[in-house]
Amino acid sequence: MKKKNMKRVLLVAIPAVLIVAALFFVGNGAGPVEVLAVEVKPYAEKIIAVGQLGPAQETTLIAEVSGTVKSLTAEEGGTVSAGELLLEIENPVTTEYSTASTEYSRLGSLVSTSRTDYNNAKTLFEEGAISQVELTARKNALDSAVSQQKAALLQVEIAAENANKYKLRVPWDSLLLKTYVAPGEYVKAGQSLVDIGSVDGYRITAEVDEKYFPVIKEGVAVLISVGDSNTGAIRSEVDSITPRINKETGTFEIKIKVPEDFPYIASNLTVSLEILLLEKDAAIVIPKKYFTAEESNAGFVLLYREGKVKKEQVEIDAGFGSNVLVLNGLKEGDLLISPEADLVEGDSVKSYKEGEAN
Repeated sequence: MKKKNMKRVLLVAIPAVLIVAALFFVGNGAGPVEVLAVEVKPYAEKIIAVGQLGPAQETTLIAEVSGTVKSLTAEEGGTVSAGELLLEIENPVTTEYSTASTEYSRLGSLVSTSRTDYNNAKTLFEEGAISQVELTARKNALDSAVSQQKAALLQVEIAAENANKYKLRVPWDSLLLKTYVAPGEYVKAGQSLVDIGSVDGYRITAEVDEKYFPVIKEGVAVLISVGDSNTGAIRSEVDSITPRINKETGTFEIKIKVPEDFPYIASNLTVSLEILLLEKDAAIVIPKKYFTAEESNAGFVLLYREGKVKKEQVEIDAGFGSNVLVLNGLKEGDLLISPEADLVEGDSVKSYKEGEAN
């Protein structure tokens, strides 16, 4: 039986994708060799993350004292102005402040009377009508009254501070996000009472892998989307970056501005994020395995050109994924041969089109 001649066969198929795979068949019984036909396409290098939407400022208010909740002035979703009373706990010692205030007022009158007596005594002493001993006694009485009044003022301040512990006021214009208690319930000191958020804007927070810390900067573009919404992604940018890595998770926090026209405003809403590190209207991108590095951002690829394997020097941007961005050295229509084909520059490849020999 006559032995058939083995031939090298090239088959190329180029569907409409960024990088298009085809097959070469190399002689001497070799298996199929992967070849890519390159197209110039828009390119975005991005990080996919998940974020949480919430007020720009948010905190939990804690009970300073134990007692029964007397009143709650707002419901979840309601707003409260800065300094307004939000929640009150029944005060078991309601007379403390009143008693201290009454005593302070009494001593204020005593100081006024003692000062008048002392001033009159000075006049009488200068006229020789009273002795130094009497003048000194009037001075001591005034000093004692002043000292007692200062002590009474301290008691008033302490009583007021104690009374305020039973009255919870919001520190800034607030949105009541969540209540943990209701009127009539007993609470303990240190217990969470309510969550409040600011009413002057929202932010999105996200935890990102620490390997991206060197490349995410303030102002980097971000696309925000919610579930399967038909509104499409909304463009924003990174607002701030927390300069601290969480040792347990290996992540760092970023905050993203929420545009004024963002249609979904709800605390703790989960959103999908595309952090756009790089955007190009036209670019050539190839899988890393087709690139052989010689320097940090330079190396070569193998091309099929006119029946031969050609070595082409290229410059790249390594990026973070499984692809590299080619900056120089390739053009649209080039056919890349994988290094796995075990071919070197100058090797011949006899090609066939649609299964017919050239």
